[in-house]
Amino acid sequence: MDSWGSDHLPIITGKPPKAPLKTCHLVDWKEYRGQLDKLVHSGAPLAPENIAEALKKATKMVQLGHQFRFQWLPSDCGIKGNVIADQMANFAHN
Repeated sequence: MDSWGSDHLPIITGKPPKAPLKTCHLVDWKEYRGQLDKLVHSGAPLAPENIAEALKKATKMVQLGHQFRFQWLPSDCGIKGNVIADQMANFAHN
């Protein structure tokens, strides 16, 4: 996966799921931590304060022993809200 996007959702888990959802991939929290840090500190207008706050909370939870996995949900995976959000983002971008 190239970069962080709105279709990457943090999932708190004790163990990895037995099988990922259809067409979805799981990656470690550590893999995306660096990308989240870059986004938060980029100064870009698309890096809202709530991302920084969520990152702080997630980091604290990891320090307390919780595990995170990010589950990538492609816009075409059939989840209605995800498809609509992707269409709206594409419309706004164009």
